[in-house]
Amino acid sequence: MPVALLGRHVLLNAEDYAVDLRIVSDGREWRLTGQILGPQARGQIALKDASRVVHTSIDQLGRFTLPAVPGGTYMLDVQLNDVEIDYNGLELQ
Repeated sequence: MPVALLGRHVLLNAEDYAVDLRIVSDGREWRLTGQILGPQARGQIALKDASRVVHTSIDQLGRFTLPAVPGGTYMLDVQLNDVEIDYNGLELQ
């Protein structure tokens, strides 16, 4: 039997950058993928809660895919060459 995927699309803006974030759940875990839009959008991105941190690199086109995480409230931390973008209170439920 196929699993229904639940998801949403979020666009965050900070300074000269936009974070195009796609959030999808298979009912057990949440997967975040997206792209950083703006000048030289390479760096690192992390998803943090009280007990875990998952992170990945942002590729030369600004794209990223974070490891799957369980539901909860997270902070998204984007580290670029000259800018840090923090988004608190990201609800994955």
